[in-house]
Amino acid sequence: MNYRPDIDGLRAIAVGSVILYHFDVWPFTGGFVGVDVFFVISGYLITNLIVKEINAGEFSFGNFYIRRARRLLPAFFVVLAITFYFGVLVFGAKDLKALGESTMYAIFSLSNFHFWSIADYFDTSTKLKPLLHTWSLSVEEQFYLFWPLTIVLLFRLPRLVAPIVLALMSISSLALAVFWIRSGDGVTAFYLLPARIVEFGFGAALVWIPRFVVPAFYREMALVSGLGMILASVLLYTEETPFPGFASLLPCLGAALAIFGGMAPMSGIILRNPVAVWIGKTSYSSYLIHWPVVVFASFMSPPGVFPWWKTTLLIGITFGLAWMLYEFVEQPFRRRRWRFSWAAATGILAALAIVLPAGSAWSSNGWGSRVPPERKKIAQVGGMRSSCGRTNPSVSKKIFYCQKWSKKPRDIIVYGDSHAMHLFSGVASSFEAEANIYAMFFGGCAPQVGNTSFTWRVPSQDCVRHNKRMMNVLKKWRPSTVIVSNAARGDPEEMAQATNELIRRIAAFGHEVYYIGDTVRPGVFLDRCIAVPDYLLDDKSMETRCAGDPSFRQNLLAYNKTMAQIIPDYIDISAVQCPDGKCSYFLDGKPMFIDDHHLSAHASRFIIRSIRTKLMQKPH
Repeated sequence: MNYRPDIDGLRAIAVGSVILYHFDVWPFTGGFVGVDVFFVISGYLITNLIVKEINAGEFSFGNFYIRRARRLLPAFFVVLAITFYFGVLVFGAKDLKALGESTMYAIFSLSNFHFWSIADYFDTSTKLKPLLHTWSLSVEEQFYLFWPLTIVLLFRLPRLVAPIVLALMSISSLALAVFWIRSGDGVTAFYLLPARIVEFGFGAALVWIPRFVVPAFYREMALVSGLGMILASVLLYTEETPFPGFASLLPCLGAALAIFGGMAPMSGIILRNPVAVWIGKTSYSSYLIHWPVVVFASFMSPPGVFPWWKTTLLIGITFGLAWMLYEFVEQPFRRRRWRFSWAAATGILAALAIVLPAGSAWSSNGWGSRVPPERKKIAQVGGMRSSCGRTNPSVSKKIFYCQKWSKKPRDIIVYGDSHAMHLFSGVASSFEAEANIYAMFFGGCAPQVGNTSFTWRVPSQDCVRHNKRMMNVLKKWRPSTVIVSNAARGDPEEMAQATNELIRRIAAFGHEVYYIGDTVRPGVFLDRCIAVPDYLLDDKSMETRCAGDPSFRQNLLAYNKTMAQIIPDYIDISAVQCPDGKCSYFLDGKPMFIDDHHLSAHASRFIIRSIRTKLMQKPH
């Protein structure tokens, strides 16, 4: 297959978009579509290679997979090893265990299934997953498993059948992606191969375009249009864009047009210039290494967005490491003609050098002995479920997730999402002597009368059904005290109006209702920030790393102020946590949060104790 420098240039655009997006460089809010551009390129190159070898009578499954292994595995194994062993130096037990697990899945090309399976409400921050980006490599490797056989079988059919079958596969893939997204399962559409086949299909379709000379003008138009489509998606898409599905068509069609017109004599210089070609040649290594650089730099730095100079430095480090990987790992393995036995032995030894320690870290809870005992002790705090107690046998646990029942004549019901649930410990501690305490909780689902707004990471209809069910429960429940709370999300004015309607509805059922505002979250996992080895992170560095994200503080204080102006009798707990606007994230030397936004049990007790009198002002 003849070398095409323009495809390396297109790779440069793809990897550059991803890197700028992951480093939070504005305005590349849709830079994640660079992965989809890579899929289109792979669909074209792999299909073209297989078709040419079949036509020449030279195709061999063995040779195909050996070439793929030589191309992908050496740099991949090196980055896995670097990532894991650097994690040993800086990660605490929880995160090293998770890293060991994700390393094992990555080695067996199952990263996408792994991250898909843990992508729920209580999933940890993406900035604590150095191998998260390997999901796309697993998708591509799974594509390599079935695509060659598919093409070989299609070649046994009449010539016109192959493009029709490929078109039907792509349409089915797109329909499946759209179905998953519209049914509230966008995570499945994002991570799994069936929803991505359409993207590979865009590239594969180019192979079946009839061979004829295309006038330069049309190639110029195709290239400019294609690059414009990619640029539009990079600049206009955001994390809120339903993706993949229909939204993936714009960058994928753009990539296909760019491949088609890549050899345009004038505009083609955009892709064929030496800088773009060099970045494209090293794009695989730069993609592999960039995300671990982002994660470890974030983990070892104060919370918040990197300053411009640090972002520039880290991007430079990324490309420097990528060049080293390309020159000293990728190229030697691609140039040298390894005997199969030597290649297999080398691959097995390299895999074992990663598999054995990674598997050990996963199975032994992250080698916790690396963490100094005093740091472990500081980080140990009780969580949201630690105060659940005796349950009422006549009340379903499916409705009241957490209970502390003691046959008291009075009931207090805590209703909301997980930011209501983390108040349960405090409410139970302050009122268990005089009331039964119940929690109606659904993570990521703001308490409302029953509409589809203000949901997060939870299919909207599930949230709507939950809130309607809770309204029916409260309607039939004996007059009680209902404490409503939820995480700050959406527009505060809209949330306040929806909350006022909820309070009026619950009060109409005969209950006394209190609304407690949200805490000011640190934006950093305090327990994981503290309970780390001291090889590279001393106590002084922890003072800045665990200080809380200032942008979270400013935004949440402003959010709570707006809510307080609209909701009557709003109880502002940020005033307890942030007297004079200076927020505390530690209480008596212990973290107030069990992660980056949920209160610990002892902090919950302190806050509710501080506002107890405000929860007793209405007549019982």
